[in-house]
Amino acid sequence: MKLTDHIALVASGNNGLSITHARDCNAYLIDTGDGLLLIDAGVGLDNRLIETEIKRDGFDPRDIRKIIITHAHADHAVGTVGLRQSSGAKLIADEQEAKVLGDAELLTDTMAQYIEAKMYPSDYVFPAIAVDSSIRDGDVILMGNIALECLVCPGHSAGGLCLFGMIDGKRVLFSGDVVFFQGKINLLSTFDTDLLAYKQSIMRLAGLELDALLPGHLQPILNDGASHIRMAADKFSEFIIPHTLL
Repeated sequence: MKLTDHIALVASGNNGLSITHARDCNAYLIDTGDGLLLIDAGVGLDNRLIETEIKRDGFDPRDIRKIIITHAHADHAVGTVGLRQSSGAKLIADEQEAKVLGDAELLTDTMAQYIEAKMYPSDYVFPAIAVDSSIRDGDVILMGNIALECLVCPGHSAGGLCLFGMIDGKRVLFSGDVVFFQGKINLLSTFDTDLLAYKQSIMRLAGLELDALLPGHLQPILNDGASHIRMAADKFSEFIIPHTLL
C-alpha cells in the first residue's frame, strides 16, 4: 500500500490495517533509488503475504538490500529470517537490541512465557538472529537518496530505534513501538520495559518538527504527526501514563 511516492506499507496485522498476518507489525518499504530498505519485517508466520504486498506496490522483494529492526520483539524481527534468505539483505539494529536478538537463551525463555499466555502458537520459535551492523543514537543511515537519523528511544524496550528523515517532501518519523496514533504508547510488563525511560523518550520526540508519523502498529499518520506525539508528552508532563496500545 503506497503511502507516498517512495514509501509503502507492506505488512500490518490485527493491530493495524490487517493486510498481512494477524501478528505482523507495520512494516515499511522505502525505495531509496539504490535498492529497497525495509523497516521491520513482521512475525515470520507467513512472509509470502509480505512479498505479495511488495510486488503489488511494483517492487521486487529480492531488491531489499537492508532491513532495519526497530526492536527485538517477535512481531517485528522474526520475519527477517525468511526475507533475508530470499534477498540477501543486510540486517541493522541498535546496539542494545542487537544483543537481545543474539541471545538464544533469553529469546527462548521469553517466548515460552508468550506462548503460555497464548499470544503465539505452541510451536513458534524466535531464533537467535545475528545482525550485520549495529548502530548508535545519532548515527545516520545513508542509502541512495535517503538519509535517516537514528534516535534510540528506550522505554517500550531496552533500546528501541526511531528513524527520522525527509522523504517525498515530508519530515517522516518511523517510530517503531514507541508512539502511535492519538498519542498512545506501548507499555508492557516485560523484562525490557522502563516507564521513566519511556517518558524521557517521548519528551525527546515531542521536540521534533515532523509531518508523517509511521508507527509499528495502528494507522500511519501522513500529516501533523507531531500533534500525536504531543498528546503523549502532555500526559507524561502531568505525571499521567498515556493510553497504552495493549
